[in-house]
Amino acid sequence: MKVAIIGAGVSGLSCAFELKKHGVVPTIFECKSHIGDILEYTGVWPRIMQKGLFDPLNYIRNKYGLQLNPLSPLRQMSMYSPNNKAVVRGNLGYTFKRGMETYSLENQIASQTGITITYDSYRNINDLRDDFEFIIVATGNKRDAEELGVWTTTFSAQVRIAKVLGNFTPGRVKIWFNTKFANNAYAYLVPNGEKEATLTLIVNGITYHEMDFYWKEFLNNSQISYPIIETSDAEHNCGFVYPLYKDNVYFVGNTAGMTDDLLGFGAFNAIESGINAARAMVQKLDYNQLMQTNVQNVKQLHEFRKAINTLDNSEYDKLIAFLGNTAVKRLIYNNPLFRVNQAAFLVELYNNFKQGKDA
Repeated sequence: MKVAIIGAGVSGLSCAFELKKHGVVPTIFECKSHIGDILEYTGVWPRIMQKGLFDPLNYIRNKYGLQLNPLSPLRQMSMYSPNNKAVVRGNLGYTFKRGMETYSLENQIASQTGITITYDSYRNINDLRDDFEFIIVATGNKRDAEELGVWTTTFSAQVRIAKVLGNFTPGRVKIWFNTKFANNAYAYLVPNGEKEATLTLIVNGITYHEMDFYWKEFLNNSQISYPIIETSDAEHNCGFVYPLYKDNVYFVGNTAGMTDDLLGFGAFNAIESGINAARAMVQKLDYNQLMQTNVQNVKQLHEFRKAINTLDNSEYDKLIAFLGNTAVKRLIYNNPLFRVNQAAFLVELYNNFKQGKDA
């Protein structure tokens, strides 16, 4: 079986990892000269956003044989609205290094595949159709899925990621909600270590050229004065994809719509999509069926995104006050069984009510 993987990110490498277990060594094409983004950053795996009742790292290790080591446990999350603050503590999840460093999530998976990657090699689907039985699209963007008519955009935003210096406690994350500088998106800070952190602003409904204005508004409004040593800008798109494969082309990761449009978490789904795509090809299984739970989770979180899109700053203040309530903390953050998608039906009722009211 000849398989080509376009993109050496989390989903593409997870697919290669699983294929090799079944005796298939794929050809991996990566357009960059290295694994990971140029600007290294730290990502978050919140426990309440993952499916299942178990620790996500134990789940991945026990079910798929993939050993992943986090940068740090996620122990505290501080959430800010214009006039309120909520701090939650506990076993909230993990943070992971992303980028080129040897202990990044991408490189951890790559080291367990043991497969040579063809770097500096841009390939598209049409380049590979005649030479490979299956093609895995793991580029992280919507282009190929959109061109094949299976992509529907649900959220689009401009993103600025900055590396900042200061004194930080690993595992303590800050997140800001304020329409003045983020519209209905958000900003967050995640420590990379004790002296460095990733500071990210995501703004929906603007163009690339407007980002400087919103960035200044964010820094000034939040009174952030950390020295900034480098920044990187990108466009961020989330969407629904169906079907998840077309002919011999399989979509994985964000290209398969596996990044939720609520807070943009997608690494867990990306890993499962890569592994399930490999199993579908090798074992002749239905990839759509294998990913049904993941797709449903993304759609449930989309109900929260639809609700968030209607909020103004006064409503953000109410939301943060609610999330900081002691009883709510016990129900959500200190409850090992709670997952955000469990409340999706209530949010869907709210969205339907609001839509009917506004009609």
